[in-house]
Amino acid sequence: MAQTLKQAILDDPEDFELPSSETNLREAFVNMAQHMAALEEQLKEAEEANQPVEKSEELEALVAKIQKAAISGIRKQMSWRLTAKEGRAKWSYDGVCSDSSAFGLLMGLDNPPTWKMKKYTKDEFVTFLGDHHRRSARYDTLSIVDKSNVNIRWNEATGEFKFSGSYGTAW
Repeated sequence: MAQTLKQAILDDPEDFELPSSETNLREAFVNMAQHMAALEEQLKEAEEANQPVEKSEELEALVAKIQKAAISGIRKQMSWRLTAKEGRAKWSYDGVCSDSSAFGLLMGLDNPPTWKMKKYTKDEFVTFLGDHHRRSARYDTLSIVDKSNVNIRWNEATGEFKFSGSYGTAW
């Protein structure tokens, strides 16, 4: 019944014949409504299947990759300077993180960050990146200093971030 009505409507949309009784007409409308509901459900399932859902292992792998690159980039900038002895030598690291959830995970947050700039203490920053930021130079060890904060800038639109702070001899 519903198939024949559908074909009649598609063949001649201007002048198709409606079912003769009210019961048949109601049945045709119910069948069409059920069919539309089934199609909407299929569409919803297809859209959910196409969403790029990253698994926690993938996020953790991305976070580990960013941590390793950031630590390496920061350590490469730590060289002996006169200001390093006083703990005033500057470092900065620019990076890109394509997934805001991964950056939030890197910063110890449950969700993507809502801020554009934030200051962390050295201890908080070391908690996120790990304690691998020390470097030997001229019979001493250089590291991020306690007395200065680490500035973190985050641009969610582009995924760019910047870490900056000071380093000096370990006291």
